[in-house]
Amino acid sequence: MATTKLYLDTRSTLSDGTHPLKIGVSYKSLRTLIPLGIRLSKKQFNGTSVVAHPKKDFYNTFIKKRVVDIEVTLLELSTSGALRNATASQLKKLILEKVSPLEQEPSVQYKFTDAAKKKILGKKSRTCEIYNNTIARVEKFCLSRKTHIDNLSLLDIDKEWLTLYELWCRENNDHTNTISIDMRNIRAIYNEVKDGVPDLLIAYPFTRTGYKIKRESTPFLSLTLEQLSLLHNHQCSNTDKIYIDMFFLSYYLIGINIGDMCMATKENYYGGRLYYTRNKTAKLYSILVHPEAKKLIEQYATVNGPNLINIHACARYEHFTQRMNKHLKKICKHIENNLVAEWERNGKIGDKPTYPAISTYWARYTWANVAHRLHISKDIISMALGHSFGNKTTDIYIDYDLDQVDAANKQVIETTLSAIKKAPNV
Repeated sequence: MATTKLYLDTRSTLSDGTHPLKIGVSYKSLRTLIPLGIRLSKKQFNGTSVVAHPKKDFYNTFIKKRVVDIEVTLLELSTSGALRNATASQLKKLILEKVSPLEQEPSVQYKFTDAAKKKILGKKSRTCEIYNNTIARVEKFCLSRKTHIDNLSLLDIDKEWLTLYELWCRENNDHTNTISIDMRNIRAIYNEVKDGVPDLLIAYPFTRTGYKIKRESTPFLSLTLEQLSLLHNHQCSNTDKIYIDMFFLSYYLIGINIGDMCMATKENYYGGRLYYTRNKTAKLYSILVHPEAKKLIEQYATVNGPNLINIHACARYEHFTQRMNKHLKKICKHIENNLVAEWERNGKIGDKPTYPAISTYWARYTWANVAHRLHISKDIISMALGHSFGNKTTDIYIDYDLDQVDAANKQVIETTLSAIKKAPNV
């Protein structure tokens, strides 16, 4: 069943102040705008018909006829099967082949690649990398359909296109959360150019009744105090020990991101505190450096150069993070093997012990969960992690009490050190 509605396209304005009038067509999940060749001022259109115009009677009659013509055309196209796999842009083309406006308007291109370039212009390198990964995957999807990304219009990206893209991703063994990143990026690219563009607004696929971005629950990424202690006490080579120490330095600094830790300079560390701006959120942090963190900073300090931490011959922090995650997973496997060997020696029954394959993110999650188990309030935990208090406006007026954050971190670290002293070496 098709529905139609009149739209005055105020995006396009002539020197006389008039705008093109178009018919919005919705057919199943497809939406498009059909030009009428009629230009009106805002005062000459009341939302449903032409008013206060010398040709209002002619225009209103012409519009009614065009609506009927479009409905008949849609019925013919649907009956013939021509709309079975049609996109929104193809629907518009098929309608215009049979239903012409009073005067032809120049076609407007809404290329996906142009919108993507506009979206990532001036963004940080990591943000650009994430969007470029999505663009590359969309390009592969287009090639799988015997098309090219340069010919992909935003009007082609409807609910059906997104569903097919999701199915293609799943066929390539992508997880739900990986697909959702692509979908959010595609939505952000669409949002970058849709405002004030009726063609895109009416065809927008991420509506309440449109495509729904799926998401899996985030895995639990927190170590228990016992697991944290086993990691700290693990007997390993000096090469692996570096990555354990870097994990704990992140943990002692309230889960600082490894990238932010690697990019911190000696100038950021003074008065016993580390001051830095988080790359992801551009939020300023001030963390009191606990003696355990101070030891690690001094142990791994950069001798020559501005950086606070020596990232061991890695030119970029991304490379160090990748290397660290690889070594952490290897270390965790060794811990698990040791736990299993001890379990077998003691002749225990039941499930064999396991140990999670952690990554750098686990330091931040673990700090928050240890703090929570110590009954530190969620407000203090939020302050420590740099989160807002639910209301961004209220957040502006709150003078954060760093003493409470410092005390919370001290409690977390001292509790952890106490557990480490009691834990065995594995």
